[in-house]
Amino acid sequence: MKTMTRRLGLQILAGAAAAPAAATSVANPDAELIELGRQFVAISLIRDAAEDEARRSIARRSYPSGISYEEARLGGDEARKAYDAAIADADEQSGLAAAQEAFDDAMDELRALYVRMISMRPTTMEGLKAVASAVFHFQWDGKVENIEGSIEGAALAVLVAGLLDKPLPDDLPDWAAAWI
Repeated sequence: MKTMTRRLGLQILAGAAAAPAAATSVANPDAELIELGRQFVAISLIRDAAEDEARRSIARRSYPSGISYEEARLGGDEARKAYDAAIADADEQSGLAAAQEAFDDAMDELRALYVRMISMRPTTMEGLKAVASAVFHFQWDGKVENIEGSIEGAALAVLVAGLLDKPLPDDLPDWAAAWI
């Protein structure tokens, strides 16, 4: 065993300072999970914007005039086809069709990411936060929820709220106290 001298200590420090940063840093074991979580949040914002646009489009859409849904339903195949075509045209003109397509595309991406994320086991706080964020944005639409009657749901709500620094549901303390 070598005795630690001032000179040896300085040599060790100089060697550590001269070593490349990549050689001294350890990659985060949850790097892929964290990146998936970042992508998840970005796509969630796109989904939310598409959903908002769909709502606005519905308000702008003008329904076909001259025939009601009931008349089209009772009027036979041609009347139904004409009515459906008029509705599709109204959806296209109002922007609803495009907004719905953007929403559906974002949901498809979110479902694929969510399945990947929940199949990975997080090993760091950042990885746990990525999974909590996916639950928060996908399952709960951006608001921590408490599923009454389920102690596991209450525990999950507390974990997600804590990891993401979000407020707990208002009814959670009363429900938990009554349940316990």
